[in-house]
Amino acid sequence: MAELYRFREIREKTKVYAVVGYPLKVTGSPKFFNTVFAHENTNAVYVPFPSDSIESFMKLAEEIGIMGISVTVPYKEAILPFLARRSEEVRSIGACNTVQRCVSGEKVDWYGVNTDAPGFSDSLLAFTGRKNFRGKKITILGAGGAARAVAAELYRLGGRALILNRTVHRARDLAFRYKFLWSGFDNQGVRLMEKFSDIIIQTTPAGTEGCGTRDPLEIYAFSGRETVMDLVYQPERTPFLERAAGAGCRVLNGYDMLIRQAWYQYTHFTGKEFPVDLLSRVKF
Repeated sequence: MAELYRFREIREKTKVYAVVGYPLKVTGSPKFFNTVFAHENTNAVYVPFPSDSIESFMKLAEEIGIMGISVTVPYKEAILPFLARRSEEVRSIGACNTVQRCVSGEKVDWYGVNTDAPGFSDSLLAFTGRKNFRGKKITILGAGGAARAVAAELYRLGGRALILNRTVHRARDLAFRYKFLWSGFDNQGVRLMEKFSDIIIQTTPAGTEGCGTRDPLEIYAFSGRETVMDLVYQPERTPFLERAAGAGCRVLNGYDMLIRQAWYQYTHFTGKEFPVDLLSRVKF
């Protein structure tokens, strides 16, 4: 409380930022933002809100004057009805991970943007040394809010994709937006993956610390030629990523993406560029 949240310095004019999700067992965002605020001597605090109701949280956010919100699982789609304005990316992706408070006179509304999308593509492009994904056939595991950002960026950058999900109709609905293929986490999906395995991107919470150690697609056998990205960053390697690495695949976890999307969030929250010189001191 004293060191990370600097509660002794909180005053009436201290700006409050938040991350909301449920169960929110793993989040490094408070450490990231509060460390930056402390180094910059910014009168602001960033607080986690594990909430089982997005409706109740948004009422609270308005009442206590929260200035900006990081939105995580499972609310990246559920947050949309509460947004008075949405960025072009949020409208096209159908998911939002960053919300800003906008005040005009006595009127308060919320503006939603998506920083997952550029955070993801910046990270994977840097890892693969590519400028786009033209000619690449890619599998996306999952069809939630994070998968929506991933699919939109792959389409924008010329990739062709297969979307697999346990709830097949969600995979179908997301794939339909971009004329991608779709299937379930089953033998049919694995057969389709044989032609969509240049890059495999795992977007579900499976394997996250505190959420079990499940491998979302145990029936798929890695050949060792795939590039595999798992958006989970704690632990450093999920069972899925560990299995891919053991087969000889090049693997990337979600930490670099997390840092990059947080840079973008910082800019939206504060109107300033992220102070890159602080990066060595700021960790999730």
